[in-house]
Amino acid sequence: MNFKGISKIEAAKKTWALFASTDDDVSQIHREVDNLFSEYSFYPQIDWKNYGYLPPDNCQVLGAWRHPQTKAFVFLLDDNAFKKYGETIQLSLEIAGEISEVSRFEPRINDLK
Repeated sequence: MNFKGISKIEAAKKTWALFASTDDDVSQIHREVDNLFSEYSFYPQIDWKNYGYLPPDNCQVLGAWRHPQTKAFVFLLDDNAFKKYGETIQLSLEIAGEISEVSRFEPRINDLK
């Protein structure tokens, strides 16, 4: 992982699987993630290359956020290639950036699961 302005030693990335049963559940997860990262800014696709961090290839981006003052990025992803569990919808939540920022959210993200 290589961010502009952060050495590889200072950077971290974590990914969590989140599961939904319906499209309404997916919307609820999106709202909860948006609330969790309320201090973050919307991270539009046009800015991805400018900030040096892009989402994984072949995933539909349901939401993207970045911290306005530190190098930290969050993506809520849906990917048809994820392993299916019956009718369950699997989403992925990825946070990457400064270790302290990733660590700060880990317990709160675990509570979403």
